[in-house]
Amino acid sequence: MEQAGVTAAVPTVVKQQPITNLSFQADSSVDAVIALGVLSELSQQQRQQCMDEIVRVLRPGMPLIYVEPLEEGGSPLRGLVGVSAGKQPLTTAELESMKQSPAFAYTQFDVALEGQDPHAVGVAIRSETYRSRRKSSEAAEEAKRQRKKESKKEK
Repeated sequence: MEQAGVTAAVPTVVKQQPITNLSFQADSSVDAVIALGVLSELSQQQRQQCMDEIVRVLRPGMPLIYVEPLEEGGSPLRGLVGVSAGKQPLTTAELESMKQSPAFAYTQFDVALEGQDPHAVGVAIRSETYRSRRKSSEAAEEAKRQRKKESKKEK
């Protein structure tokens, strides 16, 4: 990945860390997230944590670019040859639900290798106005502390 960044003359930082915990990266500090077969390796709960982290670190207006195996279609031999052994491919419904998410202003995907080993190839652009769950809860906690502080001053 770093070599691809060098070749494209794009500053690239590659870090190995669980995708469900991107704590090394500040909120709204990343210009793009590229996920190549990452989501299919995760449980449903981990997928949600992963998406929450991706949305948290992406700058507003920046893309999530992904290539993920799809559950629908494909050759019956797909599982036997190890193409998706141990993976939980995404469903079209899961990808369609991204279109309804307030976290993304725009989402689009297409299917590659349909009939053989179908993969979703897509992009989702982070909304300019979305506040991540973490930011919302932190803001709520801060407001609660502020009210408590003000009530102490009044006494």
